[in-house]
Amino acid sequence: MANFHQALDIVLKHECGDNLLYGAYTNNPNDPGGETYMGISRKYNKDWRGWDIIDKYKKSDCFPFNLLGIDDLNNLVSSCYKDKYWDAIKGDYIEIQPLANKFFDAIVQPGFISIKLMQRSILDLTKDKKFVADGIVGSKTLNYLNSLNCDELLDLFRKRLVIYYEEGNNNPRFINGWIKRAMS
Repeated sequence: MANFHQALDIVLKHECGDNLLYGAYTNNPNDPGGETYMGISRKYNKDWRGWDIIDKYKKSDCFPFNLLGIDDLNNLVSSCYKDKYWDAIKGDYIEIQPLANKFFDAIVQPGFISIKLMQRSILDLTKDKKFVADGIVGSKTLNYLNSLNCDELLDLFRKRLVIYYEEGNNNPRFINGWIKRAMS
């Protein structure tokens, strides 16, 4: 079965860049997610308990660097990604790590539409008229994820992600990075 922590490392690298010291906390006015910590947007995760810790540490002159060694905050980051994203794709039941890594990264960015994009990629390969791209990872989706050719499926999925970004992009400032991430 796929390893959550291995997949999370990839997501955090995409969300924070190579240097967690400088990329963990952002508040970019051009980012529709607004204030963000390790890819967790306050706008879309208002009830995340990590914001209480962050708000407390904002008063320090060392902010945001003072956040990095806080184990409770790191555990909340990991739990958020596991509960909200990894479990949504049933990552613990995906047998192929590279496929789990990409699917997990995509459910984080661009979001839950990625489930349908993955299912449409499965349809492209299988032509299964009984299979429905319903946006829910169920037993049929998992069976296909674990049995189809991983390289072919990932290639189709990446292409669908790029098309999604190109057709629905309303934020040109970030599209090149999103496409690069989709193709990784």
